[in-house]
Amino acid sequence: VDPAGEWAGQVEGAGSGVVVVFAPGRYGGCSAGGLALANGVALVGAAGAADSVIDCGGSGRHFAVTSGASVRIERLTLTGGAAAGANGNGGCVLVEGPGGSVVVADSVFSNCSAVAWGGAIAVRGRAALNISRSN
Repeated sequence: VDPAGEWAGQVEGAGSGVVVVFAPGRYGGCSAGGLALANGVALVGAAGAADSVIDCGGSGRHFAVTSGASVRIERLTLTGGAAAGANGNGGCVLVEGPGGSVVVADSVFSNCSAVAWGGAIAVRGRAALNISRSN
């Protein structure tokens, strides 16, 4: 995806097994509840976390992983995520179970907040999270 394009629609429309590659740039335009990610989707920064940045600017959560979905986030920076309201968990990513899972590698989470818990990532309801080489 390209930072000048409609990246959110491409991510939400991605089906199982799709790898969404983020070209270098700064992406914005997050929704309050976060983009719902389908099972088997991978989000990957083309040039690394320093060059592919998704900035919510405090306007909402980046991504929501629902029960039964398994996703991968690699080489991206997620910044400025904010979770508020009745489901104020997971400022950048909310992972819900049973069976929801996220693998994060070589990524950065910064300046994310939640009114409840999980400023960067919240995992609830027997969901799973695996993080490697990330800040």
